[in-house]
Amino acid sequence: MIIEQKTRFLFLWISPYTQILKHKKGFGLGKFPTEINITYGIIYPQFVSAILEKGNHRLSVVNPVDFERMFNIKAVKFAQARSVFKSFKNKTFKLGVDKIEIEFSDDVDLESKEYYKTRQITYLASYSENNAQYETSKIEEAMQHLNDEQRLKIIDSKIVISTPIQFKTFVAILHNSILLRILSDEYEIL
Repeated sequence: MIIEQKTRFLFLWISPYTQILKHKKGFGLGKFPTEINITYGIIYPQFVSAILEKGNHRLSVVNPVDFERMFNIKAVKFAQARSVFKSFKNKTFKLGVDKIEIEFSDDVDLESKEYYKTRQITYLASYSENNAQYETSKIEEAMQHLNDEQRLKIIDSKIVISTPIQFKTFVAILHNSILLRILSDEYEIL
């Protein structure tokens, strides 16, 4: 939903799960209180997702998740993530300077609920072979900082991923910055 005001447009994401309301009145937007009368029969979004200023065309995203939902950006990221996943699966992509092969068990399915997480999809979608330029020894060292169930084991230049927890670790180490945080013990579990 887009609401036009005198100096700006308000973008509001309409959840398909909200109910139709009668005589809803207004919402707050930080220091800019706004009142809009809405009569019976319209789905009423509760929060502003973004504000577009008319004068300078500046877009301020207030709620990134809802803003992405408005334009279905997650679907685009998922398509990119699926492409990267397939490239690892068919051995086109390999990890690190030592070119470690990644092997996924049959249970690892990017479309299943335990693997289809926003952060994982984002990291996977933004993967570039230029990002992961570190040695096998660094990956092995980083794994020593994690719990046993989170660790990836490198055997004969191959990593086998068979659980959702191992998949989270794999996706996290695709980027040098995350691997360096694990090595410095400055990380949080995804």
